[in-house]
Amino acid sequence: MCALGGDIVSAEANSVKRYVSMSGTSTAAPMVSDAATLLIESNPALATDTQLLRQELLLQVDRSLNHETGNIDQNNLNYSRVGKGKLDIN
Repeated sequence: MCALGGDIVSAEANSVKRYVSMSGTSTAAPMVSDAATLLIESNPALATDTQLLRQELLLQVDRSLNHETGNIDQNNLNYSRVGKGKLDIN
């Protein structure tokens, strides 16, 4: 699974007025944990069943991401670059 991790605008550490643009796993991981939180909120049983939570998270991915362009492309699936797909929770 991949999540947004590039050019994420966030509050700057030790500042109350500044924002910075960041990229990397440190910005993508919170997106996945937030998605897990939303799923648990909608189904509290997921909080104690990590396997079921994992399954539910994987149901929330768009498996047709073209990693090179970031666009949906049914004919160019490259799971080795994006894992199970792009997180798309709604």
